[in-house]
Amino acid sequence: MTATELELQLAEEGTKTLSMQQCILDNLHPLGHYRQDEDQKVYVSISTKFLATFKTLLSRSTTALSSENMQFYKPPADGSARDNLMTRWGGMLFRLMACEPFPSCILEFSEDAIITVHLAIVNEMNLFPKQVISPTTDLKVDVSVVSARQMTITSKISVHEAKVDSQLLDFYYPGLSFNGFHGDNRGAASFYLKTNEFVDCQEEFYLHISLQLSADLLAVPLLIGPFSLSESVDEQPMSTLRPLYISAAEFVSIKESVSDLPGKIWDSAFFVSTAVFEYSRDKDSFNILDLSTGNGAVGLSTLIRIQTIFPNKETRLTLTDLEEALPLITENVKDLKNQYSIADVINIQEYIWGRSVQKLIQAPFDVIVACDLIYENEFFSDLVNSLDDLCTPGKTRIFIGYKNRGLTIEEKNNLWDSLRAKFTVERISVKSNVAPGHDNIINDDVGVEVWQLYKNFISQV
Repeated sequence: MTATELELQLAEEGTKTLSMQQCILDNLHPLGHYRQDEDQKVYVSISTKFLATFKTLLSRSTTALSSENMQFYKPPADGSARDNLMTRWGGMLFRLMACEPFPSCILEFSEDAIITVHLAIVNEMNLFPKQVISPTTDLKVDVSVVSARQMTITSKISVHEAKVDSQLLDFYYPGLSFNGFHGDNRGAASFYLKTNEFVDCQEEFYLHISLQLSADLLAVPLLIGPFSLSESVDEQPMSTLRPLYISAAEFVSIKESVSDLPGKIWDSAFFVSTAVFEYSRDKDSFNILDLSTGNGAVGLSTLIRIQTIFPNKETRLTLTDLEEALPLITENVKDLKNQYSIADVINIQEYIWGRSVQKLIQAPFDVIVACDLIYENEFFSDLVNSLDDLCTPGKTRIFIGYKNRGLTIEEKNNLWDSLRAKFTVERISVKSNVAPGHDNIINDDVGVEVWQLYKNFISQV
């Protein structure tokens, strides 16, 4: 496989820039490898296949983690341990991620059939700043089994903690003697399963993994799978799903892309979904457009939350993106149709900003979602024009989720000036449930801006 070598000059010891560089390099796998010489120079060897992805990730990560652009978390007055930990780096939501080698997709029920899941705690860009977890910090995880049919935690199968292989611990996770993390963002969970009642061998399951509520860090939980009891099932790639909570105990599971940035659930999604739901409360009917939806997370979780809490409300959803993103969106819609009555209310369409909006067949819309779209300056005029064409005065409310990932102050100000020329623009505060027991996280505290835009009946000049 052809490789390209890049050279990076490391910053001085003790600087935040060096910490940021080391963070990116530590999380480089599986895109490539690096070596360092005595002169603080690093040589990064990247497979040519992943070069473009790496450069994009490096550029956005450098900007997002830089001290000049970072939105730091401001802890509440109680100064709890979790808030203090978040303050050390600040301005981001963490999430659990499964790492290779993945467990077999065939489940067995025996104390000898130990399942080990390798884990990491990362931010939305799959990066982790080392300063967040001190060498003495212990973070424990809970593991439960979720039925693939209902996507709810099942009582049929119980999870029992097992000892991790000592050689594995010494080599990968020194000091770790429990399921979770010890002084590092890399950890593991080892367990075996027991059946509490009859389980159909054709039934599929997912593993739901979350930090314990008492842990000194907030991280969005993880689902991986599917797993089966049948050995006749072919081994298949492990899928990563992210739960978006629509109540204290119920969540909508959205499949993420593990390698493609547009297929991820970004930080803004957790708050924009809540903002749209709250806006829908006093509406008899509700028609949503999720513009450049990525994997459908915001639109789908909002739709299902509305239908679950207000079953008599007539709700429709249109999901748009570029052609290459549609397969993942379609897959998520298909999976959720097996659990919810959404078959006839969802429309999936290709749409490119700046083009005619006449083909969006479910228009006009009550709400337009534009979540985590703002990071490339060259497309802003097309985005503004599309939002202008799609917005019906006196009817449509636009919700924008934004997080600084590369725009200069001038670029951001220019965009907002363009929006203010066409809309009334208001910044709002949203409180959302991003993980079990954490239903009061405010968007501004994790560097997410939520804006609402609208036009009055009288045209604005």
